[in-house]
Amino acid sequence: MKNLRKGLIIALLAVVTTVFAAGMTTANVEAATATPKLSKTSVSIKVGQKSTLSATVSGKKATKVTWKTSNKSIATVSTTGVVTTKKAGSAKITAKVNGKTITCKVAVAKKATTTTNTTSLPLDARAKKNAATYKQFINDVVKYTNEYRVKNGRKAVTLDSTLTTVACYRSIEMADKDVLSHTRPDGSKFYDLAKKYGVTYTFVGENIGAYQMTAKEIVDAWYNSAGHRANMLSANYTKIGVGVGVTSDGYYFWTQIFKN
Repeated sequence: MKNLRKGLIIALLAVVTTVFAAGMTTANVEAATATPKLSKTSVSIKVGQKSTLSATVSGKKATKVTWKTSNKSIATVSTTGVVTTKKAGSAKITAKVNGKTITCKVAVAKKATTTTNTTSLPLDARAKKNAATYKQFINDVVKYTNEYRVKNGRKAVTLDSTLTTVACYRSIEMADKDVLSHTRPDGSKFYDLAKKYGVTYTFVGENIGAYQMTAKEIVDAWYNSAGHRANMLSANYTKIGVGVGVTSDGYYFWTQIFKN
């Protein structure tokens, strides 16, 4: 945080003094001027699922919030911020707090048009099959990722086949349980799996996501999240693996793995 200079302190005190003269407290001032925030700015979920949003002002939960949806046929929102999805598509959920409006984009996923019914195969074989089946998705994720990297002054990363197998493995094991997690079902991490495939690295990172319908949608979602964006734009990485998995009811799970 920046240190406040003496002049700024005096100016702020002057504002507070004026406000007190008007009969308001410091808390009133903060509530009236602070920018409200939503707990989520984007949500990707399946039809029939729910997601709870909350609004805060200066780190405290807002008590008076007016919720609205742009499309009730896609998603509804309750007076307490609970979003319920109805059908595939996109909707904007807005929250009005202290006269200010903040928005969350809700993407309700549609089922995959191409699935691989290979659950009887070992995970390694399924991962390699998915790498071929979803080649276009994988190439598109690399394309959009590199567009963001170049835009931000970074060198493009190149697609690595072994990393892609590992990434597909990760997407499949998450999709099988319909659970998004950086922790694998056996308690290990993605880099432990990468080592089993002979991957060596000094720097390595993973981005994961679920229910986004297209490569562009998942890459944009990662880019709009600070932690995921840091992975995407890291100058330490030169190679990428991309994984796609599909749940039993037809929804995508996505993985990016980066290394130097």
